[in-house]
Amino acid sequence: MDLIIWAKTLLTVQKYQKRVIGALGEIVKKRALASINNGAENHAMSVSNEILKLLERKDNLSGLYALTNMALASIKEESAKILIRSFFDEVQKEKIASEFGFCERTAYRKIGNALSEFSSFIESKGFNCENLFKLCKTEDWILNTYKWIETDTNAKNSKAPFSIINVLSKKQDRQFEL
Repeated sequence: MDLIIWAKTLLTVQKYQKRVIGALGEIVKKRALASINNGAENHAMSVSNEILKLLERKDNLSGLYALTNMALASIKEESAKILIRSFFDEVQKEKIASEFGFCERTAYRKIGNALSEFSSFIESKGFNCENLFKLCKTEDWILNTYKWIETDTNAKNSKAPFSIINVLSKKQDRQFEL
């Protein structure tokens, strides 16, 4: 069950990851350029450590982004389309049922089956709950999404756990400051 929660989490945050990855890359550039102008030796060491941490975050997010894309490409086409409509496009289950030509109850079952396929793929690539938590340990916005999905008893019925863009604009902006 926890891997299903991770599947929902990865699918929910996927559409924001590219933007965050790009922002991290820009911060690294700005930080490196700013350090050249400062020139202090001890400052250079702390800036180097900060840049390494940012690059590690960027690499981890890029890996999760790639994993999600590989999983979607590897599962059944219909399952991938259903997950994309449900999580990326935030389409309600009722509308998914209508679009794919099956009843609402079947939509719930097909979404559940697609999540199982997705989870099985990421597990087959060696990812389990423990190492996903480790990969995301510095990404509060992803961990908060996971926690919300985990505790929300109606996650299956909700459009999206919460507006991640609000989390990014309020919380992550502080972390991205130079």
